[in-house]
Amino acid sequence: DADRIDLLRRALHPIDPRMHAANNYRYEPTWEKLESAFEEGFFLNRLPEVFGSAFILQALDLQRSLEDILHFPQAGETSPKTYLKGDFTQQRVDFALPFPYPQNEKWGIILEVDGPQHNTTAQQSLDQRRDKAVSEAGWDDTLRIRSMTDSLDRLLQYQEAPYLKTLKQNFQEPLYASSSGLTALQLALTPIAVARIQGVLARFVLHDWLSLEREQWRIAVLERDVPAAHLAMEDFKIHFEHLFALEGQGRQLPQIELSIFNTPEFAGAALNQGHQNTIQDISKAADAGPFDLVLDCSTLVRGHAVVFSERMPQTRLHAVIRSSFGQRRDRRFISEKPIQYPGIFTRDMTDEERLSGFLDPDTPLEQQVEAGRRAYERDLLIPERIHALTFFLQSVFRKTSFRPGQLPIIDQ
Repeated sequence: DADRIDLLRRALHPIDPRMHAANNYRYEPTWEKLESAFEEGFFLNRLPEVFGSAFILQALDLQRSLEDILHFPQAGETSPKTYLKGDFTQQRVDFALPFPYPQNEKWGIILEVDGPQHNTTAQQSLDQRRDKAVSEAGWDDTLRIRSMTDSLDRLLQYQEAPYLKTLKQNFQEPLYASSSGLTALQLALTPIAVARIQGVLARFVLHDWLSLEREQWRIAVLERDVPAAHLAMEDFKIHFEHLFALEGQGRQLPQIELSIFNTPEFAGAALNQGHQNTIQDISKAADAGPFDLVLDCSTLVRGHAVVFSERMPQTRLHAVIRSSFGQRRDRRFISEKPIQYPGIFTRDMTDEERLSGFLDPDTPLEQQVEAGRRAYERDLLIPERIHALTFFLQSVFRKTSFRPGQLPIIDQ
């Protein structure tokens, strides 16, 4: 119904309402993120005061590369990539407010806190070229701030647009506070969190940081919001089991000893039910371990300007998984030499088997072909490999089974 659809829509606007609790969640201004005391005061004090809520802090990307904004314009075909060969390479903006979908026909707005160095002729010329490039990428004109009292009206015009309005609503009215909202968060965000965890695991395996030759992996997941670790690990194991079955060398994935530490707001989530024996409160994480890998996961928090009060458990490897403000780099495809998989049949078809379905000229051709297929596949298939192939057929292509004759073709 309309209410459930609205909850799902809201769930796709991630923001952590708990960020106002300074004892557990806080921003960590550093010279890499906020380059002056003025920027820090503008960000932490002036912006929440103007918007009447601290939600705006989570919507802003700090020190975003100008190259990212110009190289990945969400506006479509008007990418001003020629600028990247000139003055803008390796330059950053103070604050970027990107929109995942157009707001007032714009894809975002940049806030620059200008110091005295911006009064020089050379710097002003560079600023003008930067502003022009950003506008051509579909963003609003850059808003330049020189004092705490400068007008922010052009920024404030977006607070009633759907994106910021929804973020503010989610910040002030947490979805996880109701059972229906908690369900919406799991439906919308848990699949994303699962994919991210599996992507990190695959990268660690690819670089042999997690060796497939070990007998056991001890993995801890700091699950700060939506539950995903159990689903991710079970699905990861199933995928590798089927890949190893196709490989035919009898390999197995190391045994995974999984420890999950979650937060009280999400402890009652439906996807946590039945796994309580492996889940502990996140406050107990520091005393656990040692682990081979600790994954610090949050889907509601974006960027890495946020630090948490919990101490990390002792671990050999550590990865932080957060949501992003936007695309940061080009897609990469990793390739390797073709894998020589063994066959899926125990032997080749004999001439008699090949002809068995075509001996009766009175039988319709379609039935002859089907009889020949059955004769070939009868008692010749290797069950675990067919099961593995069918798993990927269903997982990737959403087909229930192979069509007649496809398995012999795949075997070839």
